[in-house]
Amino acid sequence: MATDLSSTFREVRAALEPLRGRSEPARAALDLLERDLLPRSAGGDTYLVVGIVGPNNAGKSALFNALVGRDLSPSLPTGGATRRLVGALHPELLRKLQAEPTLGRFRLREIEGGRALQAIERADDPAEVLVATDAALPAHVMLIDTPDFDSILDDNRMASESLLAVADLVIAVVTRHSYQNRAVVEFLESWFAHGRPWVLVYNEAVDRETAAGHAAKLATDVGTAPLGHFWAPHDLRVQTGEQALEPRDLGNDARSLRDLLFDLDEITEVKARAFAAAQARLRGLVDATAAALRAEASDAAAILQAASDTALQAGLRIASAAMPSRPFVEAFRNVLDRRTNFLSRGWRQMLRQVRLGIESVPAALFGSGKAQSEEEVRLDTIECAALRSAWPPYWEELVRDLGAEARHAARARAAAPIAAALDRDLAAEGAGRAARERAAHTIQSQPLEDIGVFRQECEKLVESALDERGFDLDIQAAADVATLVPIALAAAVIVHTAGLGSDVAAAGGGAVSSFLVEKYYHLLGRDVMVEAQRRWTRVRGEQLRDILAGASLPTAAPILTNTVEDSARLAGELEQLRGRLAAT
Repeated sequence: MATDLSSTFREVRAALEPLRGRSEPARAALDLLERDLLPRSAGGDTYLVVGIVGPNNAGKSALFNALVGRDLSPSLPTGGATRRLVGALHPELLRKLQAEPTLGRFRLREIEGGRALQAIERADDPAEVLVATDAALPAHVMLIDTPDFDSILDDNRMASESLLAVADLVIAVVTRHSYQNRAVVEFLESWFAHGRPWVLVYNEAVDRETAAGHAAKLATDVGTAPLGHFWAPHDLRVQTGEQALEPRDLGNDARSLRDLLFDLDEITEVKARAFAAAQARLRGLVDATAAALRAEASDAAAILQAASDTALQAGLRIASAAMPSRPFVEAFRNVLDRRTNFLSRGWRQMLRQVRLGIESVPAALFGSGKAQSEEEVRLDTIECAALRSAWPPYWEELVRDLGAEARHAARARAAAPIAAALDRDLAAEGAGRAARERAAHTIQSQPLEDIGVFRQECEKLVESALDERGFDLDIQAAADVATLVPIALAAAVIVHTAGLGSDVAAAGGGAVSSFLVEKYYHLLGRDVMVEAQRRWTRVRGEQLRDILAGASLPTAAPILTNTVEDSARLAGELEQLRGRLAAT
């Protein structure tokens, strides 16, 4: 079981490692794994890490020195003398930790000769402990003093938190001035929430009864019962260093805190509770990391969706300007092929071969590369003209929602790399003009997609119209002409829904294309052509949506897409590992 648990811890660490620099829960989980859970699960971790924490001027260093038996950590009546972690342990325990690095939960630096520290410089690593050895200390205990956890200095708070993350047993020292301080209560509550063992020391008490009442209130406020309540009366000699601070058990005045720590028969149980608390905290941090990844993926998807929705409206406006004529003509021909007899289909097959022969002449004369004809350029020209008129409102809305103004909620929450990419795409000088040029180039160079889908839609419309109208020689003749003549893919059909004159026209398809389109319009009815254009607008509008969004967010779109995919994948992996942690 221990091997399986250690293996799971390593898998969790590997999954979290890519997130070390971008997620605070992931960083905290990695710190917990590397400095606490992995060393604990390595075997041979039989020593007890006892950390002393508390607010400014509570008497932490005085208590540490009293437990060690000599002045080691600097202690001043005004408080704030300790600015990094200071430890004391038996020489044999230090040799063991130096020989077995896997058991270490701190980076240890031995103090030369075990000298007392008068001034402690700032540490580059808040988790580094300056340690002194003393043969009078029990071989199973490492005592650690900490800076004030309510200090205005970040390094002091980080040092305290680095100890709390891995300590087996925490001694929280408070006074009558700080026991009901909300910041103190919330700090202790956050660290003991998962059941990590702790002992409460109420220092500078007025009397025993007051200490008992205040200690009970703090324990209730923290929400986790301590292993013991200790107290010490207010004594100026302790503050000046003339006398050692020796708290007594509120339930048994004959027992001192030193008795509890140095003669601890229940060390195995305490360590088991600390291990269980660390595992519970890890599960919470993994949950928080996975939830943050899910939120990150959701926000990235929301930004992409906002860009897509804005681009779709512009794409629909552009696509509504015209539709290609050839899919509609081919749909008409295909429907007639299915509805007429064998002889008629054979006749049109012969006409189709003639048409193919005509179409092969340019390729034979000019080579395999087929240049775009005047007819094939026409739909592109219409769409690019529509792009110029649709672009200003489209770009204005996109910049307003996803640019620096960040009117979209997901954009306002965007992580720094995503926000920077959006700003590069939307706020750079000339960004709008460059994006429009990219979109126009794509429209002109990218082949039309999903023509087959649109042709099938047109076939349904023609089938329905012929069911209502019936079949006659005019329709047969129109189908024969459609079979014989080449109809350019991009010859554009423009349907006018209002105004005087003709309601439909074919642009760029030549006289034959114009004749066929207008012929079908009169044969099948205006509603069929309008509906065909509506369906084309939907199909082409979605294609143009992708073109516009890609042209507008060339930097941000790939980052957003990767964020959606990678964050969701990592969240899923962490959720699976979290389930395995809960099962072990």
